[in-house]
Amino acid sequence: MGGVRWLLAAALAVLGLAACATADRPGPPAVAATTTTAAGPDGIRDRTIAWSAGRLDADPRRVVVSFTGRDPAADPADPCWEGYAPEVSSEPDRVVVRVRADRSRTPLGPRQACADMGFVRTLAVPLHNPLAGRAVLDGHDGRRHRLAPVPLAPRRLPDGWRLVQESGQPGPGGRDAWERTYGPGPDVGGTAGGVGVSQVTVTDGAATVGQAGRGWPDDRVVARPVVRGRTAAVERSDADQAMAVRWREGRRGLAVSAAFPTTPSDREVAALQDLLVRVARSLR
Repeated sequence: MGGVRWLLAAALAVLGLAACATADRPGPPAVAATTTTAAGPDGIRDRTIAWSAGRLDADPRRVVVSFTGRDPAADPADPCWEGYAPEVSSEPDRVVVRVRADRSRTPLGPRQACADMGFVRTLAVPLHNPLAGRAVLDGHDGRRHRLAPVPLAPRRLPDGWRLVQESGQPGPGGRDAWERTYGPGPDVGGTAGGVGVSQVTVTDGAATVGQAGRGWPDDRVVARPVVRGRTAAVERSDADQAMAVRWREGRRGLAVSAAFPTTPSDREVAALQDLLVRVARSLR
């Protein structure tokens, strides 16, 4: 489905393809001098980078932003390592969030080069005080974001599954969309019992995300279960062996999706549909 393809594409995005300023977009506004900076002790303070999307957090004094960065598994001694820290400036009507990159203290060797491979990264941003409805801007390019809401979390997952990835991107309707992917931990097998998939993704965005037919053209609705008091649509795509449950809650669109690595049996399809509906109904 679209969410699965999006996550894979974001993970392979080239560093530097994040949103840039345009000629008709205002630059970063004047902000108060008060700034929170969590500089990494292992790096050298470097440039700021754009962040693609953000979400609210259960803690009203914190938000989370998503961006494309370098390999999170790299060691600070690696010359291609980058660390990231938030900088926050507050005014009565706005909060400006910057993502500051710290580069490695180890210089590149004469025959070394860093690969232009980007990785989905997230960064928790502590605020000076609760956001309280103020506008949130990216201090890199002045872009204003309508943050995604506090994510709903599933209370029913296969045994041993946990949150393994999250990321965001600008969504339809001008509001940031957010995805959280759940899968087995390192001590659990690669698939859920009887289902044949290794991850499930929960997407939270504008109302169009939860609208039937917002996936790919070959999707077809195969069931209409009730989820969280709303009628949802279960979509099946034969082209990429994917399935999603989609529904809307006011202006909020939600989807729970997964894809088979190979052509599934009828039993596996039925088991996945049951899993996705159970996960959707358990969101709180």
